[in-house]
Parts: sequence; structure tokens; C-alpha cells
Amino acid sequence: MHQASRSDRVFLLRCWQENGDLADSDRVRWRFLLEEVAPQRGRQGFVALDDLLAFLRQEFGDEARAGNRPLWEPGRPAPSGR
Repeated sequence: MHQASRSDRVFLLRCWQENGDLADSDRVRWRFLLEEVAPQRGRQGFVALDDLLAFLRQEFGDEARAGNRPLWEPGRPAPSGR
């Protein structure tokens, strides 16, 4: 099993739906909780996907905005990690 190195950061992302208030009971909202589990522990909640993505861009700096080819592209099978 791969162990986290000093440059690795490991996150657990939890996504769930919440119903709106009584005036807006048909609307479903997504909520997000990002928990860093290695090398440090920490939690950050988000009420919008854009907020989550902005946080990740800030955490990973220019590398997240560099336009580098992603390791995975939508429509293609996800890498096996091996």
C-alpha cells in the first residue's frame, strides 16, 4: 500500500443533499465537507461546489491553474492507481 510522502496530501470528500426551507421545499442543495487526513488533519465545509474548487485552487496554488494536462479526463476511464 502506498504511504503518504511529505508532498502527498490526502483528502476525504463527503457530498450530500439537503432540502430547502419550507418556502423553497422543492429545491435540493448540495453540501460538501472536505477533510484532510494526511499529513495533517483538518475539516472545511462548503455550501457550493464553486467554493470547494476555489479552496482547492488556493491550496494548490499556481499548479492548479497552470493548465497542465490532468491525470484524468472526463469521458475516459479513471486510472487504476497502480
